[in-house]
Amino acid sequence: MGEPQKITSIEINLKPGINADAFKKNIEENIGKHFEVKDRIQQNKVLYNILGSEKWAVYIILTFILIIAIFNIIGSLTMLVIDKLKDIAVLSSLGAGKN
Repeated sequence: MGEPQKITSIEINLKPGINADAFKKNIEENIGKHFEVKDRIQQNKVLYNILGSEKWAVYIILTFILIIAIFNIIGSLTMLVIDKLKDIAVLSSLGAGKN
C-alpha cells in the first residue's frame, strides 16, 4: 500500500497443535492495551451467530417433520385397525378364536 508506517492489521496463522487461546493471551500481554487482538470467531462474529441460528432452525424443522411423520403413521395404523374390525367380527362369528 506504500505506507510502511501505518499498519491496520496483522494476520497470524498458527501451526496445528498450538493452543490459540494461550497464544492470543501471550500476544495481548506483549503488545499492551493499545491494540486489539481478535481470533477468527471474534472477527466473524456475525457469521458464527448466523451458523448457530441456522443449526437451531434446521433442528426445529426436522423435529416438526418427525412429529408430522409420527402422526401420519399413527393415523394409518388406526385406519387399518378400523378397516379390519369388520373382518375380525366375521371371523369370530365363524368360530375363530382370539389366539
